Amino acid sequence: MSIIMSDGVGYSTRTRTAYMLAGAGSSFLVGKPFTEPKEKTAAGDIKPWSNWGDNNDLPNKMARDIEECGVLNAALDAKPRIAVGKGLQPFLLLNVDKEGKEDLEWVSDSEIHDFLEWNDCFNFTTDKIFDVCAYGWSVSQLLLSRNRSKINRIRRTDVVTARLGKKKDSGLIEEVHLCADWPSNPGLGSEYVKKIPVLEEGAEGLDIIERTSGYEFAVISRQLRNGRGYYPPPLWYSAKAWVDHAKAIPLMKNAMMRNQMSVKYLVTISMGYWKRIHTKWDTYTPEARKQIMDDKLEEIDKYLTGIEATYKSIFSSSYIDPITKTEIPDIKIEALDDKAKEGKGLVDSAAANSEILFALCVNPALVGAGQPGGAYAGNAGGSNIRESYLTQIMLMERERRQATKELNIVKRFNGWDTRLEVERNIYAATPSGNTATIAPAKLKPRLVFRYPAGVLTTLDTGKSTKGEVV
Repeated sequence: MSIIMSDGVGYSTRTRTAYMLAGAGSSFLVGKPFTEPKEKTAAGDIKPWSNWGDNNDLPNKMARDIEECGVLNAALDAKPRIAVGKGLQPFLLLNVDKEGKEDLEWVSDSEIHDFLEWNDCFNFTTDKIFDVCAYGWSVSQLLLSRNRSKINRIRRTDVVTARLGKKKDSGLIEEVHLCADWPSNPGLGSEYVKKIPVLEEGAEGLDIIERTSGYEFAVISRQLRNGRGYYPPPLWYSAKAWVDHAKAIPLMKNAMMRNQMSVKYLVTISMGYWKRIHTKWDTYTPEARKQIMDDKLEEIDKYLTGIEATYKSIFSSSYIDPITKTEIPDIKIEALDDKAKEGKGLVDSAAANSEILFALCVNPALVGAGQPGGAYAGNAGGSNIRESYLTQIMLMERERRQATKELNIVKRFNGWDTRLEVERNIYAATPSGNTATIAPAKLKPRLVFRYPAGVLTTLDTGKSTKGEVV
């Protein structure tokens, strides 16, 4: 099938040309595809894929940053959890009021729910959103049935293993390449690199209908900005220097703990003490003297340490040196100032954490940041956490819609929309003064996918959470 026709207008995804039959709406653009800039290829670069960063290794470096930076890892894990809520569900959209609130009717359809269950769509959508937040884009795969009449399987592809094919003269990316070890620089024709055709971005549903061969296709989801033609950087990457800073502080603290000697007290015992306590000191063998001294030092050490030593008093005698006429204590105990103060580096760590979270549009309260008296002081209140959670739900609307792209392709290809979007007869009431006029009307619902979520509430509502569909 080369051209999709409906109500006098048509579109070919292969040539990206729009058509209009006589009598169809005159505002429809006819005969010209979107204009794309022609890409200039570096001399000698014959690889069919576009490198992702220096040495084609940027996503692996990003993965290490994520795994080694606690606050970044936690925030990137939290964002898709909040966006997906209780998981994706099918609904019929009946109406949208003037405030944008949707009137939804849950769909009880065994074919749809079996598909969502067999393809683990809860984790599918969660992982897709994670890829977009962590790496800037996502890629998934679709598998058709043997007779090509249905899409049977969808799965999220690990974006770290994916590289986009170079743009054709049309400006389209037509293939994605998968490899588990890109840093090894696999050559052309390598058995370790697999190629999958890509459905046209923005017209995937039409493209898959038009294709007459093939069973496996890739779908890419990304938001191109700032002239990035292939791999858009994730939001957190603007705070990469702060990520490095946050990673360095624990390493510095560990090195200090391993290499720095920490001394609490300096104990000095005069030589005269031993002779006065042990009147035959000069007759003792060196071994006996050492044993007596070791026993006394052990006794003092036990006295000064442990929970039982807290707030103990210390008594020590002294004597007058016969030559200098000065008073000399038998045992002198001095408390030493610890130069490695507790909390050193925590202010810098808090600043780094803040910058990373701000780059991700995440309120620190959302991931439990609450350093008393520090950068997050006052962030631990329930109101801050609740409002941060609600704000995050609103901010993640684009990612939620992006994660349903594959399901919207499936619903049309598999005919779910045709079967369920059936016109209904309704009776609409129109208020007029103290009365209302009831008139028959037609309503055609639309099959959509939304995410039920538990939303935190205030205690005066009588419960801690309430259900919402986002």
